Amino acid sequence: MYDSHTHTNNSDDCTQSLDGLCLSAIEKGLSGISITDHVDIPSSEKTKAYDRILQSHKEVDEARIKYGDKITILKGVELAEGFLDKEYSKKILALPDLDVAICSVHCTLMGEVNDFYSKIDFSPFTEEFLKSYFEKYLSEVLYTAKNMDIDILAHLTCPLRYINGKFKRGIDVNDYTDMVEEILSIIIERNIALEVNTSGMSSFYGEYMPPLNIVELYFSIGGRLITLGSDAHIAKNVGNAFSETKEKLKSIGFTEYHYYKKRTPVGVKL
Repeated sequence: MYDSHTHTNNSDDCTQSLDGLCLSAIEKGLSGISITDHVDIPSSEKTKAYDRILQSHKEVDEARIKYGDKITILKGVELAEGFLDKEYSKKILALPDLDVAICSVHCTLMGEVNDFYSKIDFSPFTEEFLKSYFEKYLSEVLYTAKNMDIDILAHLTCPLRYINGKFKRGIDVNDYTDMVEEILSIIIERNIALEVNTSGMSSFYGEYMPPLNIVELYFSIGGRLITLGSDAHIAKNVGNAFSETKEKLKSIGFTEYHYYKKRTPVGVKL
């Protein structure tokens, strides 16, 4: 098993050491992990994101020596809102020896509601606003899929983890099937992988991101390039729910999933 989405204390929202991630992954029998620390463009200067990624990759080099052939450790980055500063994004994506670039949207800007959606209290907003907010999020994901130099599209539908999971607002993702299908068609055309993010399976949300009906849609229109990501911010969540997820992917029709090395997908039989 390969976990293509993990974080260390070189992400500004994480205190987990790389050593802890590696030891947990080895204990669970994983073959490899990609260290994809955050570069969130809206906060990149404040958090010194570029320096943090350099440090992250330095620690990967050290961990490769320390753990040898016990586990494969890959250099990655999670670039969010990269379209807001394309030059900064190019600088990040030009880092030497980068194995994987995953991209996401963490902060959808709508007037005064301009914080990271994980920090927003969605309880007072009208249903009309929430629907417009989620549509705006999808439009930013679509722009990312069309324009950014990425390998993996991460945790599609993630705002619903908070809107529906945390605040129980009941926005129906099926109301946006046309937009979602357009996103999926673009990533298929551009040979970008769809991530099945399992972080919600151990949280208040209890759902994959994207949900499995979207993964089924992706398969039905020809999508085969798929990755597994725990989005682990603590060691115990590395490889979270991977065994059952692999069985679900097989039931959909997938025969393999992928991880990235030197920004090239490597297939692994399910």
